[in-house]
Amino acid sequence: MMVFSAKVTKAKLLILAACCCCLALVIILAVPANSSKTNAQTSNLAKTNEDRVSFLEQYGWDVSDEPVEVTDVVIPTTFDSTYETYNTLQKSQGLDLENYKGEKATRYTYEVTNYEPEQTSAVHANILVVKDKVVAGDISSSAMGGFMHGFEKPKQNSQATNTGSSVEEALDSLNEYSDK
Repeated sequence: MMVFSAKVTKAKLLILAACCCCLALVIILAVPANSSKTNAQTSNLAKTNEDRVSFLEQYGWDVSDEPVEVTDVVIPTTFDSTYETYNTLQKSQGLDLENYKGEKATRYTYEVTNYEPEQTSAVHANILVVKDKVVAGDISSSAMGGFMHGFEKPKQNSQATNTGSSVEEALDSLNEYSDK
C-alpha cells in the first residue's frame, strides 16, 4: 500500500482557486453566447404577431408589420403529390407536416420587403401555425415563372428554384383545404 502526502499551503490554495475562477468565467462567457444564438435560430414560437415577425427575421427577412392575409386551413390526412413536394421542402428545413395531418392550421402571409434581387412582383413569406408553433412555411412569388424556397435566404449568386406553375399549384392546394 502506498501513501502520498502533500503539504497544502495558502499559495497553492490561492492558485487553485484562481484557476477555478478563470475556468468558470470562460464557461459562463462562452456558453450563453452560443446557446442563445442557437435558441434564436430554432425558435418556432408563433403565439403573437411579434413572434411570427421575429421568426421570419431570424432568417434575415424584413417583412410587413402585419400579415397581408390570414387563412385557416386543414392539413389533409392524405397528401397528394403537391403536398408531398411541399413537405419535402419542409423536411429540408427541419419541419415535417406528417405529424400534423388532419389538424387545423392558420396560414399567415407577410410581404417580404428585402428580397434580393428585387422582384417586379411581390414576394411573400408564408407560415403555417398549429397550436402557436410554426410547422411549415416558405418564401415565394406567385408571379408568372415564380419561385418557392425555404426560409433560408438563397446565396447571392444562386437563384431560388423557379417552379413556375408549381407555386400556383401549391398555393391553390393550400387554399383548397381552407375553411370557407
